[in-house]
Amino acid sequence: MDENILKTIKNKFDSLPERIKDTIMSSHYEDTLIEIGNFYKLNVEQMGIMEMETTMVMMGLTSPNDFETNLTHELGVDKIKGSEIAQAINEKVFLKIRELLKLMNTPQGEEPSLEESTEENENKILHSSGIEIISENKKETLPAVEK
Repeated sequence: MDENILKTIKNKFDSLPERIKDTIMSSHYEDTLIEIGNFYKLNVEQMGIMEMETTMVMMGLTSPNDFETNLTHELGVDKIKGSEIAQAINEKVFLKIRELLKLMNTPQGEEPSLEESTEENENKILHSSGIEIISENKKETLPAVEK
C-alpha cells in the first residue's frame, strides 16, 4: 500500500474525536472484511485494497458515492462482482457505523442530521450516498442473474 495513503489515513484517524475513533475500532470492521474477502475468494493483495478503500470512506477521504466504482476498479474485478462486494461491505460494515459516516461526509459548514431515523429514512440516506440496501423480501422478487 502506498506510504502516502497510509500516512494520510493515520493522520486523519489521529485527528478524529475520541468518540468517533472508539466507534470505528469497536466495529471490528477488519474481521468483517476478511470474511467478505474469503467469501469472494479475494487474494491477500485484493483484501488489502478492499480494506484501504473501505477505510478511506470511513475516514471521509473518499466519497461513499465513489466507493463501488473505486472498489471494482482497484480490485480488478467485473462490475457484477464489484457490486456484490460493495453491497456486502455496505450491509455488514457501513450500516453499523452509518451515523459516523453521516458525520464524516457532511460538507463543511453544514450540520449533520443525527435525528432518530426510521428504516425508510436510513435507506434514503444510504441511497443518496450510493449505498443500496436490498431486504430479504426484495431479493426473492428480483430476477435471477444469468452467469
